[in-house]
Amino acid sequence: MIDRRTFLKLSAGALVLTAAGALTGCGTTIDLNHPQQEVEGVMFLCDVLSETDFSGGAPTKIQYRPYFAIWNQSEEDVSIPRKDITGTFTENGAAPEKMVFLHGTLKVGAKQYQKFSRSTFGLETENNISSSHENTTLPTRQNGTYELRIKYKGKTVVFFYDGKTMTSSVK
Repeated sequence: MIDRRTFLKLSAGALVLTAAGALTGCGTTIDLNHPQQEVEGVMFLCDVLSETDFSGGAPTKIQYRPYFAIWNQSEEDVSIPRKDITGTFTENGAAPEKMVFLHGTLKVGAKQYQKFSRSTFGLETENNISSSHENTTLPTRQNGTYELRIKYKGKTVVFFYDGKTMTSSVK
């Protein structure tokens, strides 16, 4: 049987270890159940989830804000300039619309995982969507195709959403 004093010491020790683990990032959840590609120790993850934002439409610009994360397993910081993040939106066989990244440089420290929110990661068509597009309702935007391209270390990571499924590749 443990006396009260020993019990309190053991409980305090367990609490200290738990707090230390939380402060050092031990137990950080990294959700890898998304389409992903890796380039030189840096994993890019992208997906269309229930909170993915498809907004805009004729006569405005269309925005695409998917789930996006970077898991940097390398020893160096990752920095991806805005110009290296591009996309294409295509609707019902109409001419593809170029998409541009809405935010600044993406940065992730060495050995860090960063999930970007809708307010920090998104693309928008470069031009307003013409009213000549037959259907400009939300279901059409969701069923259009979206291609996200990220240039990193001489390679291009591509995430393609066809309205139903997200696929990925490295070129």
